[in-house]
Amino acid sequence: MSEIISVEHLAFSYPGFEEGAGVKVFEDLDLKIEEGSLVAILGSNGCGKSTLAKHFNSILLPSGGKVYVCGIDTSLEDRIMSVRRRIGMVFQNP
Repeated sequence: MSEIISVEHLAFSYPGFEEGAGVKVFEDLDLKIEEGSLVAILGSNGCGKSTLAKHFNSILLPSGGKVYVCGIDTSLEDRIMSVRRRIGMVFQNP
C-alpha cells in the first residue's frame, strides 16, 4: 500500500501572548498513514489532535518539518486546493 499521509519531523508551536513564551505542541513528530488504513487519533483535551488534523489540510503550516498528502507538500501555497480535495475536515463548531 502507498502512503496517503506522511509527517516528517513535524514541529509546531502556537505563538505566545504579549511576547510571552509560545506553546510547543509538536517537536520531531513522525507519522505515516497508508491508503485504505483505519486510524484513530486519541488523547485528552489540548493534547494536539485537532492541531495535527489541521496540518493535514494546510489550515496550519509546520514551523519545522514537512507534511505530505498524496506526495504533495502541504506548505506549498499553490497546491493547497489539491491537498484539500484529498483531505476533508468537519468542524465540531461551525
